[in-house]
Amino acid sequence: MKAKKIAYVVHAERPLNGILENQVFKLYNAFALDNIHFSVTIFLLAHPLIYIKLFKDYQKLKRNLKDKKIKLKVIPLILIPERWESYGVFLTKLSSYVNVLCYILIAFEQFNIIICRSYVASYNMCKVKQLLTLKSDIIFDPRSVFPLERKSFEFFRSEKLYQFWIERERYICNAVSKIIYISEGMKEYYISLNIIFQSKMVYLPLCYDLSASIKNNEISKKIDNKINLLYIGSMNIGMHNNDINHYIKRCKEVLNLNKLVNFIFVFPKVTNEIKQLFSNEPIFDGKVEFYEGKIQVEFWLKNANFGIYFLKDALDSNTRYGVKSVEYLCNGLPIIFDSGAGGIGDVAIKNNLGINISDSIKIENLNTLQFDNSNIAQWARKEHSIESNVKRLKSIVNF
Repeated sequence: MKAKKIAYVVHAERPLNGILENQVFKLYNAFALDNIHFSVTIFLLAHPLIYIKLFKDYQKLKRNLKDKKIKLKVIPLILIPERWESYGVFLTKLSSYVNVLCYILIAFEQFNIIICRSYVASYNMCKVKQLLTLKSDIIFDPRSVFPLERKSFEFFRSEKLYQFWIERERYICNAVSKIIYISEGMKEYYISLNIIFQSKMVYLPLCYDLSASIKNNEISKKIDNKINLLYIGSMNIGMHNNDINHYIKRCKEVLNLNKLVNFIFVFPKVTNEIKQLFSNEPIFDGKVEFYEGKIQVEFWLKNANFGIYFLKDALDSNTRYGVKSVEYLCNGLPIIFDSGAGGIGDVAIKNNLGINISDSIKIENLNTLQFDNSNIAQWARKEHSIESNVKRLKSIVNF
């Protein structure tokens, strides 16, 4: 039986991106290993200068994938990174033509199915399909609602540019065979554009590699009498996602309701600037600990009591379902979240996985026995494991 050829296309993302590692490379390699009648090729499209700058990273990725079942191909020819396309000045005919030419290179390999990560990749592939009357089925894998996300934080300088992306969005949804959604809010959003899109919606949530930090389904007992609230990952100052000032605001709210909590922040790198921002607030005196490194991440995922997930309210809030929250839950940590956290909030309440910060009574009475860590981990691993998503993916690509 001839193998069915699948391509997964990534437009202008860093090669050693941790999200790509788990959501793309590990997932599709596991799929290829489990389904011998499918061959999978991952395409990374990059700007030439960025490719040169990150050449060592691309080489490292190639080495990492050398013995894997999936194939990797890099096309370092696009003119602008995706996020720049929210600025009208970069949307030139030249950049559009170059994009299309890059995607024609993919089309020539005659894949049965082409899964496109993000709006730009999906739009370009749909244009090529139209231009060449391509027989490949295109699957739109948005992961986030780009027009709403960009508009919320004023990346679009005009209403005209926002409408430009809405028109592209509708074009994509009409042209593709299927639309992947990661949250109920995302599904509802695309259906709201046109009810006919409902038949195209397929569920493929964020996945988590259980082997990364969990051994033998271990959920540790907590190490002391403190109520440790954990944040893992990077932070920025002033940006819409993972804004440290927003976290400071929410953490102060928690402390004002419950003086027993202690905050654990594990960053890739702890800077003096970050420490100073917390030091400027007397309420955090003796209540904040900073760590960095993978070993600390693994330690605190097993030994903290809650994970915290706070995002600013935005037009796309209802569609969100963050990677961070999945990592907490798969390690048995209930989450404390706010209204900006999006779809994960509804899931947490429905399945007894966490607390909304607005529920002041529960925050006041916060304790380490409120949730069953093992039950949380069991639910999350079933929902978000790579193994579960391999089964979903097989169903999605079996046209």
